Amino acid sequence: MMRRHSSNWIQGALIAAWIGSVGAVGEVIYDNTQTAYGTFYPSLNEFGDDVIFSDNRTLTITNFQLEYYAYYTPTNTDRTVQVRFYENDGQTVVGAAGGEGENYKGPGTRIYQSDPLRVFPGYNVITLPGLSVPVKKRFTYTVEFENFSGAYLDQAGLKIFDPAVIGVGFKDFWQLAPADPEDPESELVWGPYHFPEMNPPGSFGVRIGATPGTEPAVVKVQGNEGGAGRVITYQGPSMESGVLEYSDDGETWLPLQRVTFLGQPVVAVDEEEGPGNRRYRVRMLAETMMQVMPGRWLANGAHSFPLMGPPGKRFAVEASTDLQNWFPIHTNSLASLGFQFSDTQAKLFTERRFYRTRLMPDPDITVTTQPLANGDVMMTFKGPRGRMVVIESSTDMVQWTVVTRSTFTFSNGSLTYVDRQKSADGQTLYYRALLMP
Repeated sequence: MMRRHSSNWIQGALIAAWIGSVGAVGEVIYDNTQTAYGTFYPSLNEFGDDVIFSDNRTLTITNFQLEYYAYYTPTNTDRTVQVRFYENDGQTVVGAAGGEGENYKGPGTRIYQSDPLRVFPGYNVITLPGLSVPVKKRFTYTVEFENFSGAYLDQAGLKIFDPAVIGVGFKDFWQLAPADPEDPESELVWGPYHFPEMNPPGSFGVRIGATPGTEPAVVKVQGNEGGAGRVITYQGPSMESGVLEYSDDGETWLPLQRVTFLGQPVVAVDEEEGPGNRRYRVRMLAETMMQVMPGRWLANGAHSFPLMGPPGKRFAVEASTDLQNWFPIHTNSLASLGFQFSDTQAKLFTERRFYRTRLMPDPDITVTTQPLANGDVMMTFKGPRGRMVVIESSTDMVQWTVVTRSTFTFSNGSLTYVDRQKSADGQTLYYRALLMP
């Protein structure tokens, strides 16, 4: 395994970061991790949000990632959080979004509850790979943070993002709180809440994977009303790229349209009449492609356009005035599927300016360490935003033990971990981080 960056020593323990790959998480069926607000919602109550998938089938949740922020000083008492899933078959609640009229059923039957999970300071992601929880088109996820006082320097909450790029989420969320706000001992009931100070209001940063995935297929071919050719509706798994191809003889296939799927069927127009036996098929690409989408000019003279590509991958934007000489003008990593880029220098060029984007090698994983008063060491890793990672420890750098599975945050690519294990006989503990695909 190739070493990717220098290591840091502290108190005799080598903190090293390595890049490898392990595991799979199923097709992404809901994703609200692209655009982060600069705030989070702390609460001592159980709270969460319901999400709606683009798919009407019953699916099995295989992966769940949810970003949080915690503010506290680490001690020997662990702060924890529990994640729960509910069907939306509870009491009808007046004023909640997403139902018929103004009414909607709240969380009811619990279908999943995690073990208590350790909460670390700063921005981190609750990561639950390897799940197997059947859900319908709509369900509610919740969290309950434990062992926090709720004081300013001792609280935790969920990071706020918006809008969702795959699936649908409403602008309010659920919270289990006393029915009478003046009586904390009154019955706990689910009620809808929202963020009135936010315009537009946001929701929580969550990514959900499930099986079975969407099979790549041509769904429908029909005539083009008012024009020549045919209209083709086709589909494929979310966050993956494919090519719609056509053939007139069943042997030679030509590309008609390249696309990255976003959980909804895609429509293409074949403007050629072609023979009546023209066939169409969807061929998936080995990797999600980078795309520069149509942009627009802003009032300040900048040219703004969205980019699409594989989540967690590093990319570069290059510009040219002659399509021959290209110059890098921006590098970043994709937390989700898309990224909005603005070229603030575009107004300075009298010629047309062209753009292209390309993938770059994974960035180095870096780590900083902080000794704690109780003798533990807090490690803060930095890596590609939204990428899942396995942290392992070893006393001999031969036999490795998994200590946690986590995700670099969608907002800034950080990850904090405090390992309470102590090596036997004072041996040095080594750590490494393995990126998942």
